[in-house]
Amino acid sequence: MRVLFDYYELWDVVESGVSTLAANATEAQRVAHRDQKKKDNKAFYLIHQGMNEETFEHIEGATTASEAWTILSTNYKGDDKIKRVRLQTLRRQYELL
Repeated sequence: MRVLFDYYELWDVVESGVSTLAANATEAQRVAHRDQKKKDNKAFYLIHQGMNEETFEHIEGATTASEAWTILSTNYKGDDKIKRVRLQTLRRQYELL
């Protein structure tokens, strides 16, 4: 997915999200914000297209591409402790074979 986001120049929006628009924003700021929202929606669409039903259930409550990506990376990456425990389990299973 990361390659796809880089290709469409969407990674910056996925990584940092869309900034909020100030109430007294200039026209140039409004146009830039609109472009950011378009990029976010496109990235969100690509994320949705890459999910199966089971995975989609994890991100169905997300409203932005950044939020969905954070949920996915948390679910599938795991922290270091989880990785070590998973690795220990796999090693033990291999030894028991």
